[in-house]
Amino acid sequence: MSELTTAHLLADLYDELGQELKSQLDMLLVVPATHNVVVTYLTSDLNSIRFTTLVDQMAISDLWKNIRSNEAILDLILDLTVSLHHLVGYRLEKDWDTFIQETATSIAVFRNKDVEEEVSTLQDDAEMDRYVTPADLLRFMKSNPWLVTLFIIRRLPVYRELMRQYTAQATARAAG
Repeated sequence: MSELTTAHLLADLYDELGQELKSQLDMLLVVPATHNVVVTYLTSDLNSIRFTTLVDQMAISDLWKNIRSNEAILDLILDLTVSLHHLVGYRLEKDWDTFIQETATSIAVFRNKDVEEEVSTLQDDAEMDRYVTPADLLRFMKSNPWLVTLFIIRRLPVYRELMRQYTAQATARAAG
């Protein structure tokens, strides 16, 4: 499969998952309070995650506790994780492990095997320890597939539109 074909397939995957997210958000409009809780999660809690610094199980456990604290958020993330898992095999014709390995390697770019410490601006060990390694992130993602979903959600056009609307509303409230 050519790189161009893979890029198109990945764009299709993002589009389909984005449609799924939009559809689920639209269904939640039936109960405005639930819709607001989910949108708040997406625009604040999810937006604040620094995937590059998920270096230990405690940080991941805290994310999971936050997701589990609301059934609507939990259902959304679990449903999207199942959809993503299916689409990776169907659209990209890749196995899940390959997909998450590529995702983990992308996220952990600051700690990849090609970083030359003598020319890197991240030379301080204390600073480097703040960033997750590809191997550690891969372990976390294999055991917590919802992490992949959270990362992908933030790359969806529907999510970016949601953030644009949220920012516009916050700006209007601050001005008014």
